[in-house]
Amino acid sequence: MALLERMFDSRPLLLLATAALTGGVFLAVHIGGQRTNALCLSLEQEMSRGRQLDGHFQAMFPRMVAKQRIAQDLIDGQMTLLEAAAHFRAADQQPPAFDWQAFRVSVPGQSDEERHCRTVVNYVFTTLADDPFLADTFRDRLQEELAEHLRCGTLVLPEVTSLLPGSAVLE
Repeated sequence: MALLERMFDSRPLLLLATAALTGGVFLAVHIGGQRTNALCLSLEQEMSRGRQLDGHFQAMFPRMVAKQRIAQDLIDGQMTLLEAAAHFRAADQQPPAFDWQAFRVSVPGQSDEERHCRTVVNYVFTTLADDPFLADTFRDRLQEELAEHLRCGTLVLPEVTSLLPGSAVLE
């Protein structure tokens, strides 16, 4: 009982403790609410960004499909490395806009022609990834073909009138 009597006798201390506790609860709820609002805003921004990326992917998808078909045609012996690289270049010149600066920074090479050849080699390697021996064999052969063109100074991509034989535009 003595403890209770002392607590009630020190009302200012009890009021101060109650005020501090109430203030702490208020701040926790208020700050938590702000964080919740910030998280909601961040979530909305991320969802908007996701929609933008989905739209970009949908616009880029036909180009990726065309490049996959070109790589398969090269694998099937229906075109040469230089022809495939020329078709890749033609695909990259189609809408949506291609980021040439990023291409030049991320793909090694002294020219866009060489970079397109290296991109074709990577597509072929990825296409054949289920058979590592075949993928390595094709990559080595195509890299040697590219090296030979670079040594001889014959790395000139042919002009192509369509992205794929029988195809005038990306579908």
